[in-house]
Amino acid sequence: MPVFTRLSILLVSALFMGACKDDPPPFPLAGSWSAEALIVSDSLWDVETSPVSLDLGTDGRYRLQWYGNRSESGQWRVDHPQLHIRPKEQKSRSMEILHIGTDSLALRGLVGVQETVIAFRKHAATSD
Repeated sequence: MPVFTRLSILLVSALFMGACKDDPPPFPLAGSWSAEALIVSDSLWDVETSPVSLDLGTDGRYRLQWYGNRSESGQWRVDHPQLHIRPKEQKSRSMEILHIGTDSLALRGLVGVQETVIAFRKHAATSD
């Protein structure tokens, strides 16, 4: 294969990989999400997920509801494929966006010291 052809393939491949890294998620993340499943350390937890929800505002603010009436709020942003959240007065944390669809979202990150995957379903938009 001629050197020019190899260099062309290498350049196009590098441009393609760089473009894919910076692509925004295919669907907007803003909205209200309810947990449907929790996978902790590769095991599906058979627990009620209704207490877990994530609200991502279009203004860059979020609120996470967790078990035991625990919640946190702060700022969020996306640097695809990472969702970064920063609770008030705390250090930023990142979660990997494993899946995003029109009404489904899967995030992977550490909860405590355990790797956790949370599958969410988006709430239908309501009109007031």
